[in-house]
Amino acid sequence: MYRGPGAFEPRGRAQYNGAMAITVYQMMPIPPDEAATRFVEAGPLRIGVELRFLDEAGLDEAYGDDPDAVAEIEANKPAAGVEDRGISLHVFGDDGLEYLRFDMFEAGPHYHYIAHDLGENVIVDFDPVAHGAMLPWAIGQLRDRLTPMLERAGAGTLATRVDGSRLTEKLGEVERLVREAESELSTRLAASAGS
Repeated sequence: MYRGPGAFEPRGRAQYNGAMAITVYQMMPIPPDEAATRFVEAGPLRIGVELRFLDEAGLDEAYGDDPDAVAEIEANKPAAGVEDRGISLHVFGDDGLEYLRFDMFEAGPHYHYIAHDLGENVIVDFDPVAHGAMLPWAIGQLRDRLTPMLERAGAGTLATRVDGSRLTEKLGEVERLVREAESELSTRLAASAGS
C-alpha cells in the first residue's frame, strides 16, 4: 500500500523526514483509559477524548514487563525524562483498533500514525509555531485530511467508509468534550497548586 513519500523510514530517535520530526516505535502506544475517555460515534469511527497524564511511572506500568519496549523508550526519551499532560484525541475504527492519535500535550504536543499492519507506532512532533494551537489544527485534520491520514496508518479500507458530512456533524461534539476536558485539567492543576 502506498503511504506517501518517506513514510515511516526513520527508526529510533526523532529524525527529520522533510519538515517533520518523527520517531518510529515498534511498540503500540499506551491504550486510552476507557473510564477517563468520552467517545463520540461517527459512522465507522469512534473518536475518544481523554484527559491524559504521561510520566515515567505510567510508562513503567505499561511497558515494564517488555524489555524491548523499555529499551526503545530509554533510547528515545528526553534527557529530562517524561512528564506531560493534556488532551488526547483517539481515532478508532469499528474494528476496535486505534489508527490515529492527537496528543495535545503542554510540553510535547504530537500525533501518532498507528500502523498495526506494520507493527509501528509513528510519532510526529507538532510544531505550534507553524501550525498554531493544536486543537483547531487537529479538528481540521479530522475534517479535511482524515482519508490520507488513515491510509498512511494502513486503514485505507476504513477511510473509504467514512461519511464526511456525518463526521463534520460530530466534530462539534468532539470539540465540546475537549473544552470540558481542558476545564477539568485547569481545575485539577489549580487544586494541586493550592494544596
